[in-house]
Amino acid sequence: MTAKHMNKYFARSEQVIHSWREKGPRYLQPPYSDDSSRGVILEEITRPHGIYLIQNGQPTNYFAPNFHPPYTTKMRRSLIRNVINKSWDSKHRDWLSEPVPRMRGPAQLISSVMGCT
Repeated sequence: MTAKHMNKYFARSEQVIHSWREKGPRYLQPPYSDDSSRGVILEEITRPHGIYLIQNGQPTNYFAPNFHPPYTTKMRRSLIRNVINKSWDSKHRDWLSEPVPRMRGPAQLISSVMGCT
């Protein structure tokens, strides 16, 4: 790749990103497809932004969303914070209210012992 091609690529990327920012946040709308293709199902079109249960790499069930915006009230923010602050413990296969401790390198270990964390 030459510098000319790289500059052209990044200039076009800038234009696209700028147009996205002008439009503001938007939901992703999936295209509808029939049962024979590998697209989405009709329920996802009528109730978009849910999640799929995947089994052996294939979507088996669709769960429509049940927690819609706005997320600005104290109660909704509290519910979100409650979920975000939990961690999955794969060893015990359960949710933890405290994050799973990460492996620390020598620098982090020494700085925590010295009280620099």
